[in-house]
Amino acid sequence: MSVVTPSILSTIPSKASYVSQQLSRRFDVYSAQDKLYQRETGITADGKESFQSVHQIDWIIGAGLNGFGAIIRKDQYLFQAPLSFYSKPQSWAPSPGYESLDIGFNRPIPAGCIFLSQRAAKLGR
Repeated sequence: MSVVTPSILSTIPSKASYVSQQLSRRFDVYSAQDKLYQRETGITADGKESFQSVHQIDWIIGAGLNGFGAIIRKDQYLFQAPLSFYSKPQSWAPSPGYESLDIGFNRPIPAGCIFLSQRAAKLGR
């Protein structure tokens, strides 16, 4: 788990868009002033924007073998961001479980999940 820094931003593409017709959503990844952001935009049936939610990505999680997940913080809680970066295609796409669920930036990451990930990394798993 790493804090998003300019050096991390130099290792992954920091500009991408993904449209989900099923969810009527557009997701964007972009960087500004050495920070990484994800934006979710609702799209109505006539193609108009119904809402927009932007969050700064605070941490990147994962070893990079398969890719990286993006984590945001709201108050004192951590949440998974809708898009993850996948190493093989070198692109941003829905995070696991986001392919057909309309959960936006509201998927909590329990403290035990982070602890287990860090422990597995130390054990080489």
